[in-house]
Formats: sequence, C-alpha cells, structure tokens
Amino acid sequence: MTIDTSPGLAARADIAARFERLPVSRWHVTVRLVVGVVTFFEAFDQLLIAYAMPELRQEWHLTDTGTTTVLTVGSIGMLIGALFSGRLADRIGRVKVIALCVAVSGAASLALAACSSVTPFMAL
Repeated sequence: MTIDTSPGLAARADIAARFERLPVSRWHVTVRLVVGVVTFFEAFDQLLIAYAMPELRQEWHLTDTGTTTVLTVGSIGMLIGALFSGRLADRIGRVKVIALCVAVSGAASLALAACSSVTPFMAL
C-alpha cells in the first residue's frame, strides 16, 4: 500500500483542517435552521399530495397509471431542481438559491391550490 504525499493532497488537508477550526456563528445556525425547515415542508408537501390523492383521483377520474404519474412527477421535479440548484448555488451562493427555491416553491404551492385538472397540477 502506497501513501499519496502529493502537494495537492496536503493543500486539501490544510483547507479541511481550517474549516474544522472555524467557529460556528449565529449565521451558520440560522442557515441550518432554514434548510431544515425547507426540507420539512418539502416532505410535508409530498405527504399532503398523497393524503389528498384519493379525493383528487375521484374528482379528476384518474386511473392507477394516472395516480402513479401524478405522485412520481413531483419527485422527478425535486430531483431536477436539486441537480440544477446545486450548480446554481456554486455560482451565486447557497443562501440566495435557498431563498429563490423557497419563493418558487411557495408560489407553486399557491398555484397548485387553483388547479382544476391534472395537467396543470403536474406541470407545477
């Protein structure tokens, strides 16, 4: 077994050690709380749609396939959003992207309440 002693590895170790020594500030705690709350409400959104699905299925005359599609589209949307928001956060900052995502999610949730058919519901 060989040990890598390249300068790049040492620099990365120094940077990681520096981050470990940084004190945790009020700003860090606030950001962590905001991310936790956002994560909770995203999960709550999924549960709420699943809870409302029997009524939506009856009102929109959905088949088993249609019901599965409605539930799956939300997860696919979150996957796509996670992939793009990570790269965007690297460019403009994580806090700005979290604020943008909260605003978009809130607006989309309000628009979901106005949906009267399955097509705009899935688009949102």
